[in-house]
Amino acid sequence: MTKKNTMVVMLIVLALAMGAVGCQKLEPSSGGVANIGPKVLPPIPLEYGELVAVTPFEGDPFTSVFWFQKPDKTITVVLVNVGKGTVWEQATIPRK
Repeated sequence: MTKKNTMVVMLIVLALAMGAVGCQKLEPSSGGVANIGPKVLPPIPLEYGELVAVTPFEGDPFTSVFWFQKPDKTITVVLVNVGKGTVWEQATIPRK
């Protein structure tokens, strides 16, 4: 066997050994992402109109601001917090 072939075989054996050590079963954790199921948030009423924009809420990475517009151009602002699973109307702005 040549020196090159010996090196290739040694690298393959090393890779297999590392793979066997790295593929051990993990113990189940008591918390963390694995135990979090999907949340179903309360529905947003269709009466708010058409969704025209979604913007981040400053200071809370889990909250987004949803901007809706009705056919009469009234704007409704709704805050959605996916961390807490809450949806609430913040403001309705009529337009003339």
